[in-house]
Amino acid sequence: MSKKVATLKGINFGPGAVDDARGIVYGGFTTAKQQGIAAVKLATGKMSVVSLMSKSQSGFAWMSYANDWLVWSQGESHSELGIWSIQAWNTQTHEKRQLATSRLADGTYLTGELAFPVVGHGYVAWNQPVTNTSADVRVYRFATKTMTTLDSGYVSSPVFAGTYLVWGRGQSTSDSAAEFRFADATTLAPAVAPPALSRQYPLTYLAGSPDYMLWIALPQTVTPSNSTMSVDELATGRVTEYGAQDHYLQFPTLAGPYFVWAGGDRNSVVDLRTASGFDIPLPGGVSAAGDTIVVAKIADFNKGSAASTSIAVVRPSRLSRLAPCGG
Repeated sequence: MSKKVATLKGINFGPGAVDDARGIVYGGFTTAKQQGIAAVKLATGKMSVVSLMSKSQSGFAWMSYANDWLVWSQGESHSELGIWSIQAWNTQTHEKRQLATSRLADGTYLTGELAFPVVGHGYVAWNQPVTNTSADVRVYRFATKTMTTLDSGYVSSPVFAGTYLVWGRGQSTSDSAAEFRFADATTLAPAVAPPALSRQYPLTYLAGSPDYMLWIALPQTVTPSNSTMSVDELATGRVTEYGAQDHYLQFPTLAGPYFVWAGGDRNSVVDLRTASGFDIPLPGGVSAAGDTIVVAKIADFNKGSAASTSIAVVRPSRLSRLAPCGG
């Protein structure tokens, strides 16, 4: 089902974004001497360094790739989760740009507020916190180096789903329900929500692809069996809701009809057509795009420089439909 493509000796590598067309996985790496962002060619297993980080920085929190641009949210502190920057790197010219930081107008930072940038159509979009209860949906265009704000309030991170850029907007931090806001992904002009997505839904994480949009609702307390996921099949407008048993769903990505997520105790892959899947034990990571799912497994994780990472690839188009789960 999977094909091992690389063993990175003495390297702890966590996948973050996939260039499906060129066969490259990008992610964060750590060795005995350095850490940063790296690229691994899936055909050869060769790793090359994209960007180095200092010891005071904590690695990447989220990553996205499209149309020659790699963008990641970078932790700037080991002790304060809310101190981060958004970095962009052109994979062809190797130009690097810092697009934003979490620093507020008064020089302070919010605690625990993260950004999940998404790249496509010549720009990157993300939610930029501005107060404890408000954020902006911001867009940075690479060609013109200009910034635009699409929405403000209690907004989620945006994603691409079908022909849209989509984000959730709630009324307040105490209200878990959110309505979806749609913009044309190319022009960014406001768009009318499809009928099935015109009401409010509980929303914590959002993900999209050319064929699907999905969102996850997590419980107020960490109770894995209470996590739920809703999936809209964009071609039909049909919304299906799934309940997770003993899984804490978070950080979702999509590859074809397969949903990939990273959980607190395991990583998992699920066939959205049948709601059946398989778990990938930790330590390690998963990332997906197009017809590529990359699985990284880390051996001897607690041995520092003795750690090594094996990387395998799963091709969704070559998987048979997974049998439905019982119950």
